[in-house]
Amino acid sequence: MLQGGTPARLLIRHFVRRFVDNDFLSAYADRHESLAFFAATLVSAGMFGAVLIGTKYLFGVPSVSWAAVSAMDDMFVIVSVSMIVVALTTAAQWDALSIDARDAAILGPLPVGHPTIVRAKAAANLPFGSAFVITTTVPASLIFSFVALASLRLAASTEMRVIASHVLTTTLAGLFAFIAVVALREGLRLLAGARGFARISSFVQVLLIVGLTTLLLLVLGGDHAVPRAWLQTPAPRSVTPLVVPAMWFVGLAQTINGDVIVLAPVGGVVADDNLSRFYLAQTQVFRDLASTAFIGTAATLLLGSAAFFWNARRLPSPIAPARQRARVVRRALSEAAIRTVVRRPMAQAAFFFTFRVLFRSRPHRLTLAVGAAVALSMTIAVVSGVGQARVASPTTAPLLWWALQPLVLMTIAATLQHAMALPAELRANWIFHHCWVGQLRACVAGAERAVFLGVMTPAVLMLVPLHVYVMGPRAGLFHAMNGLLLSAVLLGFMMMDRTAPPFVSSYVRSGNVKSLGPIVVMVAVGLSLTAAAFERSAVGSAAGSLRHTLALCALVLVIHQTVWRRLPSTATLATDPPEPSSDPLRLSG
Repeated sequence: MLQGGTPARLLIRHFVRRFVDNDFLSAYADRHESLAFFAATLVSAGMFGAVLIGTKYLFGVPSVSWAAVSAMDDMFVIVSVSMIVVALTTAAQWDALSIDARDAAILGPLPVGHPTIVRAKAAANLPFGSAFVITTTVPASLIFSFVALASLRLAASTEMRVIASHVLTTTLAGLFAFIAVVALREGLRLLAGARGFARISSFVQVLLIVGLTTLLLLVLGGDHAVPRAWLQTPAPRSVTPLVVPAMWFVGLAQTINGDVIVLAPVGGVVADDNLSRFYLAQTQVFRDLASTAFIGTAATLLLGSAAFFWNARRLPSPIAPARQRARVVRRALSEAAIRTVVRRPMAQAAFFFTFRVLFRSRPHRLTLAVGAAVALSMTIAVVSGVGQARVASPTTAPLLWWALQPLVLMTIAATLQHAMALPAELRANWIFHHCWVGQLRACVAGAERAVFLGVMTPAVLMLVPLHVYVMGPRAGLFHAMNGLLLSAVLLGFMMMDRTAPPFVSSYVRSGNVKSLGPIVVMVAVGLSLTAAAFERSAVGSAAGSLRHTLALCALVLVIHQTVWRRLPSTATLATDPPEPSSDPLRLSG
């Protein structure tokens, strides 16, 4: 008999906890503290960013028309960042947004009706989405509204109207972003079918996270006068802004505001200047954008809900993986790796196991996707900030060009460090405990070589064309070779003091991100710039290039010898803690 409430309430509570707890990583994986820290970070970062953007309004405002147009530009940034952050958070919970095969296997045999399960899952998404939307949007929009109106002596009713419009539009924008991700997932599942969606789901999630992370960093570091530039283009004004969802809600805010700011009298006189005339000329455009915001949100909600309930008309069942024919190229590469890269059986096992975990496991692919997105954003920022014009001599290339590769490699190494702490399959850890023979050195060596060939080397090779184009073939290839040596150095530091093979233990959080994170970032930037300065000075002559390469080779040998000596020749795997015997659903009795 169900205890502690109705079946629907218990199921809603269970599905909400799935957003918080993750027993695929650890038997006691409770992310309440991590989520609380994440929510606090969102609130504090949003409030700090809003104050930073609104500082210009605190030290004298040239005119109310300038304030109205500038607030429109800043609203675009706040709305865009809010939508992207909400979409990113939703995409990170990709698999928990609807009923999956695991839910069906656990809840299907219970005496609970299928409609009750579906409705409970749909209802559980609301607290999750609403909590993150409110956390992301409301504090930032409130602070920005107060700061933007600080120097304007408006009536209290006018100020309340502006503040309410900002809070309402940013909240609606966040809800639209959440609904859009859910609608995208359910639409793909409907169009591709169960088997097709199982094949493309992980790829779409990774692609979505990489794209959203890159877009977020570009918005934060880009031009903040985007709406004004779009509205001033000679293209049809009722069409151009409609292709950007963030502009819909900016137009909605201006429509709700009306002309209360731009027509506010200063000293009893209403200003009539170019900015006020420009703003007033966009009244119809703002109304079109507001209509598009309501229509787009309603249509997305309707289509997403319809796809969700249609997909959930039957509980999903486990999908047997399709048989793949052995490919000649894959077998040839595997044979070549066995003969050249890893010869010992334990090293071979760790080598191929690491490859499969990194590129087939959802949590590990997700971690690598975040690192790839940050690396891509840094590359775009350097290209747009420094320029990609060819230089006359590699020694005259900007230092950021030389520092880009170390920054990218350190970013990827940090994500790999986190990925290696995640278990490949928590429920299968007992296999490693029963089969483990203690050859930790060979196991670490195999995993390190797999990461070097499968992740670090492709990252270096992707940057080669860009560096060759800017700095020339000789300097570009020299830089790539140093990148491979730097990758070996970073992997050596990663493998130092390991007490167990990667991917075979429950996840245990290490370090204090809140206090050490900023310090690590500053140290990484400093080391990258230092390495870039040494490398740029060495590329000027053949003797300098040779000395620099030999020094890096010596550093690689020293680090790996140190790692080899510090690793125990034999090691015993620590036993994972037993799973708790509690009953979260309270179905016993």
